[in-house]
Amino acid sequence: VLAGIAVPIYADFRYKAQVATAQAILREIEGAINVYYYRNNNTYPATLDDAMIATPIDPWGNPYKYVSSQDPNWYALQRLDRNMRPLNSDFDLYSMGLDGRSAPALTAAVSHDDVIRAANGGFLDLATLY
Repeated sequence: VLAGIAVPIYADFRYKAQVATAQAILREIEGAINVYYYRNNNTYPATLDDAMIATPIDPWGNPYKYVSSQDPNWYALQRLDRNMRPLNSDFDLYSMGLDGRSAPALTAAVSHDDVIRAANGGFLDLATLY
């Protein structure tokens, strides 16, 4: 009986800790991107590897995803909110979450567990909360 109660509580605690870790790493990556931007004449890095020594891996074993507004494919790759408006005007940065899958629109089921940066850095949390 105790195991039946403790296992779901532990799983929930572990998931919340993974989300918090992803949020902290996203803030670090965001800082590295901004440093690159200001040091390189207001140009965003083409890839995360350009802004950092190595692209970090999220708590679920996947690389973080990044797309700059200066990328020629920006309009095809940018993340969209439930009203199909872009989440950011500068760059998108996110973790694909537990399932390791994502889609541009946050309304897609595979995007619900993504940990996203939105509102040009004003929001950093699960896609379902945006």
